[in-house]
Amino acid sequence: MTTTPLKQKTNNMFWTNFKLCLKQNKKILIVISILQLLGLPLMAVILTDVALEPDDSEFTSQGFFLLISIFCLLVSIICGIIIAVNNFSYLHKKSQVDMIYSLPIKRKYKFMSDFFSGLAVYLVPYIIACILSIGILLASGVCINDMAELLDDRNFLRLLLQGEFALLLIMTLLYTLTVFVLNCCGTLFESIMNIFIINALIPGVIAVVAAMFFARLYGVSVFDTILPVLGYTSPVGAVIYLCYLLNTDAFVYSDAFGCISAGVYGKWAAFFLLFTAAVFLLSLFLYLKRKAEDVSKPYVYKQLYHFVITAILMAISLIARYDITTIVPVIVFSLIVYLIFEVITNRGFKKIYKSLIRYAVTMVSIFVVCIIAVGTNGFGAESKVPSASSVKSVNVDYQGFDRSVVLGYGLYYYDYQKSDRVYDQEEIIKKVIEVQEDALDTYYSGEFQYSFFDGYNYYSDSYDPGTYDDGTPKEDYPQYEIEIIYNLKNGSKIKRTYTLTYEQISKLFILDSTPQMSAFIEKNLMNSIRYEEYYNDKKRVLYSVYISSLLNVTSNEYSIKLSQAKELCKAYAEDYSNMTTDQMLTENIYCYINSEYPVRESFKNTIACIKKYNMTVPDILKSDFDYSTEMAVMYPPEALKCWGADVITASFGATYLEQSKGRMLNYEQFASIIKMKMLRAPYYEESDCYCVKYNGEIYIIPSDFTDEAENLYSKLSENEFIVSKELLIEDLRYGDNIDINDIIKKYGMEYSPELYNELTLLQEMACKYYDEYESFEDYYDTYYGYYDMSIYNSEKAKWDSWLNFYKFYGYVSLDSYLEIHPNEDKNEVSEEWQNYISVFNELNQQQK
Repeated sequence: MTTTPLKQKTNNMFWTNFKLCLKQNKKILIVISILQLLGLPLMAVILTDVALEPDDSEFTSQGFFLLISIFCLLVSIICGIIIAVNNFSYLHKKSQVDMIYSLPIKRKYKFMSDFFSGLAVYLVPYIIACILSIGILLASGVCINDMAELLDDRNFLRLLLQGEFALLLIMTLLYTLTVFVLNCCGTLFESIMNIFIINALIPGVIAVVAAMFFARLYGVSVFDTILPVLGYTSPVGAVIYLCYLLNTDAFVYSDAFGCISAGVYGKWAAFFLLFTAAVFLLSLFLYLKRKAEDVSKPYVYKQLYHFVITAILMAISLIARYDITTIVPVIVFSLIVYLIFEVITNRGFKKIYKSLIRYAVTMVSIFVVCIIAVGTNGFGAESKVPSASSVKSVNVDYQGFDRSVVLGYGLYYYDYQKSDRVYDQEEIIKKVIEVQEDALDTYYSGEFQYSFFDGYNYYSDSYDPGTYDDGTPKEDYPQYEIEIIYNLKNGSKIKRTYTLTYEQISKLFILDSTPQMSAFIEKNLMNSIRYEEYYNDKKRVLYSVYISSLLNVTSNEYSIKLSQAKELCKAYAEDYSNMTTDQMLTENIYCYINSEYPVRESFKNTIACIKKYNMTVPDILKSDFDYSTEMAVMYPPEALKCWGADVITASFGATYLEQSKGRMLNYEQFASIIKMKMLRAPYYEESDCYCVKYNGEIYIIPSDFTDEAENLYSKLSENEFIVSKELLIEDLRYGDNIDINDIIKKYGMEYSPELYNELTLLQEMACKYYDEYESFEDYYDTYYGYYDMSIYNSEKAKWDSWLNFYKFYGYVSLDSYLEIHPNEDKNEVSEEWQNYISVFNELNQQQK
C-alpha cells in the first residue's frame, strides 16, 4: 500500500477545491465574460468608429453604445460581490458549515482556494477585455490616420494602461472587502447590508473624522490632507483620489492627455496593494478563528458592528460640530438611529439598558475628543511649523512679482507642474518658514475681521473687508494667496495655504532671482507665444509675439520661428532673474510681450532680441491714447491711498483714489508726461507721489518728478474736472439704490435742480445699456418689440443724446473737441454739440 505524503495530499485538495469552485461559478463566469466584452472592447470599437468617420450624425448612436458599454462594465464590477457571496455562502448556512469544516483540507487552504478561485473568475475576463481593447486600438491605428495620431501621443497609452491597471486593483479590493465582511457576519442579510455599508463607510469615516477634528484650521486643507488616505483604503476613495490627481500638479501634461506621473501612481499602487493584502490577511485570520456555531449570529465579530455604529454617530454629531445650537436634535436623532441598529442586531429589545449605556459612553467620548481637537486647533496641526533642518525642499506657488503681486492671480492653466519650482536652498527654506510664521502671527493677532478667514482655507472671495466703509483700504491687509508644500526628509509632506500681506509676500521676492523661477518664466512665456491651428485637418504649431507699449492697449503682432521664440524666451528669463528688487519695483517699462510680460529698460538681452527681429513698440500717443473714449486723470498724493498707509505709493495692490481730486489732462499735457517718461507701472515707493489714471489703470509719477507734477497739477486746478464718464456711468448704472444727491456730493459738484434732472436722465439711459446694441433699431426691437410712433421718437431722442454724451463729455467747448479731432466736419459736429448742450448743459458748465 502506497502512502501519500500529507503535504502532497493538502496541495491536491487545494487544487481540487479550486477547480470545484470554478465549476460552481461557470454560469456567472459566462455572464461576466459577456459583460466585459461589452465593456472596454466595445468602447475601443466606438472610438475606432469615431476616428474612422467623425460624422456628427453618428454621435447620438455612438453615445448610446458608449452608455451601454459603461453600464455593462459597472455591472461586471458589482458581480464581484455576487461571486464572493456565492463562494463563501456556506458560512451562513447551518446545513453546510459542519460538512465543509469536516473536509480533509486545512481551513487555511480551503479559504485560499475559495478566495482565489472566485478572484480568478472575477478578474480573468476583465484582463482579457483589457488586452482586447488595446489590441483593437493598436490595430485601428495601423489603418486609420486619426487613430494613429492619437496613439502617437504616448501619454494616451500611458493613461489607458494606468486606468485599466487601477480598475484591476480597485476590483481586487472590492472583492477582498466583500470576503472580509462575509467572515464578520453570521447571516446573509447582515453580510449584504454591511458589504455596501463598509464600502461607503471607510471613506465616510475618514472624511467625518477629518471634518470633525481638523476642519476650520487656518491654512490647512482638510481635503488635500485626507485624500491620499481615502485613495489608499477604499474603492470609492481610490476613484476620487485618481480623478483628483488628474486635475492637479501630479500629472504629466501633453497637448491632449494627461496621465499621472510614475512616482505618484506607483506610490498609490503600492499603498493600495498593501492595504488590500492587509484586508486579505485579516480575513484569513478571522476565517480561521470563526466557529461553526457562529452561523446565524448577526455579527460574528462585534467589532465590525461597533465600528459601523460609531462611525454613523460621528457623522450625525458632525452637524453639532458646525452649529452647536443643534446639539439637542442631534442627540435625539442619533439615539433613534442607534436604537434601530441595536434592535436589528439583537433581534429585539434585549437588555436595552446596556444599549443606552453604550450609547451614552460613545457619544460622550465623541464630544470629549472633539472638544480636545477644537481646543488644541486640530491637535496642533494648525500651528505646526517644521524646522529648517527637517525640510528637504519646499514648493511655493509664487509665480513671480509681475504675476502673483501685480496681476494678483496665477497661471493655473500652465502651472501644471509645481515641481518646476522646488527649492532646496537653505536660505530659501528658512525664508519660507519665516513667511509662514508671520502669516500665523497675523491670523492669531485678531487684527483683521474673522470673516476674512471664513470658508476654505479661511479666506473669502465673496466678501471684501479689506476696506473701511468709506472705501479706503486697511493698512497692509492680507490679499495674496500662497500655497506652501514642505517636502520633509522623512518622506512626508506638509501643505499649507495662507493669505499674505504685501510685507509678507515681499519676503518671497528672493525667489524671483532663482534658476527655478527663470525656468518657469521661460516655459510660460513660450506657452503664451505658441499656438496651434488646423489646416486641411492637419495641425500646425505657430509662434506669435504681441508687442505693446507702457499703456498696454494696442499691440503689434509678429510671427516668428521656433528658434527665434526660444531665443526671445531665454533672453527674457535671463533678464528677469538678473534684475534687482529696486529695478523690479521702480524701473520704467520699455514694452510688454503678450500683454502680461513687462520688459523693463534693464532687460538688455530681451530688448536686443526684439530689435534684432525688427519688432517695434507702438507709439503711445498715436495708437494707445484715445482721447475720444478714455480720459487721463491726474491725482495729487493725498488722493491715492495704498494699503491704508500715508507714505506708500503703489500702482498695484489695495489702492483707493479720491475721485473728486482728479483733474483731466488734455492731449498735449498727457503727451508731455509720456515724452518725459514720468509714468511708471508697476511701481512701488515709500513716499507720496502724484499719479495718473488711464484706461482703468493707475500709473505713478515717481517722487523724482514731484516738482514737474506739482507744477502741472496746479495748472489743472482751475479746470476742476469732476470725473471720467466711465466712472460716472458705472456709479449711475450699478448704484440702483444710490441717491443722485450722493453722486453730486461724491464728485464735488454744485447742486442745482437742473443738474439733478440731468443726472437722473443719464441714469435712466445708463440702465438701458445702449452701448450693448449695434444700432437704435436693434435696441428698439429688442427692448419693445412693437412699433409706436410716440415711443419710437422719444427713445430715438434719448439714444441720440446718449451718443452725444459719450462723444462730448469731458470737453468744455466745441473748439476744445475740434482741437483734438480736426478732421471731423465742423457743421455736422456743431449740430451734435448743440443737442448735447441742450440736454446736459448744467453738467457741461460744471466742468468749466
